Amino acid sequence: MTCSEYRFDIKERFIERLSALTPAVQERVKLKLAEFRMQVNKYGIDPRRHSNTKYIAFDRVWRLRIGDYRAFFDIEGDLISFLTIFHRRDAYKRN
Repeated sequence: MTCSEYRFDIKERFIERLSALTPAVQERVKLKLAEFRMQVNKYGIDPRRHSNTKYIAFDRVWRLRIGDYRAFFDIEGDLISFLTIFHRRDAYKRN
């Protein structure tokens, strides 16, 4: 489904994990999320086909690469919900 404009939601867990990062990393993440939103809504790039996104089938979520960090999100209709963020070394670990 291609929508003319997506809505964005940032979940509490994402905010908690983001606030634990250094101010420099927080700023980079915020800039990347704003850039992603602009590319999706202003330029019409499908978030599923964006060059920095990938579907993680095991977890049934999408991930956005932000340097050494991975922001995980879900797409439901025209809503993109950012769920959490991890450093890449911890992003795919299974307990």
